[in-house]
Formats: sequence, structure tokens, C-alpha cells
Amino acid sequence: MIIGIGIDIVKIERIERMSILYGERFINRIFTKSEKEYCSGKTKYESFAARLAAKEAMFKAIGRGWSECGFTSVEVVSDNRGKPFINLNGFSKTIAEELGVQRIFLSMTHDGGVSAAVIVLEG
Repeated sequence: MIIGIGIDIVKIERIERMSILYGERFINRIFTKSEKEYCSGKTKYESFAARLAAKEAMFKAIGRGWSECGFTSVEVVSDNRGKPFINLNGFSKTIAEELGVQRIFLSMTHDGGVSAAVIVLEG
């Protein structure tokens, strides 16, 4: 049974601009250590933008905002083949458990200056 669906789109230039303007303070507020390590070895701003879109899509799917859950309570990780998936902790994990979420499906993409993500929650 589908419990929730979320989608989000982020302009890559916005992430680059915020990173330049606020530096590590911006990156540290939104991304976990492993996300930062992964993105530093890739197309940096595209990877950060895709992960931010995934986090926002997850918040939409569980019906809560980032201000309530915290950005780092949703972590985007990739397996050894590059397939992304979501790890939850803190309040986001609690909400997902209360909703009966058993599986989280994630798809991310970027092209034409934007990154996008879709989340489907199954229970």
C-alpha cells in the first residue's frame, strides 16, 4: 500500500550560490558527513542539489517540514553501484514508523540546471 508520495526540484545554481555565500555553514546545516563526502567526489553542486530535492520530497511524503524534522534526519546514501536510497533518523524516522512505512523508493535526476527527486513510501 502506498503511504505517501513526494516530489521536489532544486536549481543547481541556487545550491552553488548558497555554498559560495554561506560556505560550510550552509552545507553542514543540510547535509550529513557521508553526504558531504560523497558529493565532494562527484559533480559537487548537482549532487548536493539532488540530495536536497530528495530530502524535501521525503518531508512532503511524510507530511512534515524540514523545520520540524531537521535536514540531517533524512540522509541520502548510495550503494556500491550508485543506486540512491534513504536512511532516516530522529524525528523523521519516528514519523515514518508511526505512518507504517516499510519501504522507501527514491529516484533522483539532474539536467538543464535543475535536480529533481521523487519519493514513494510503501507500508
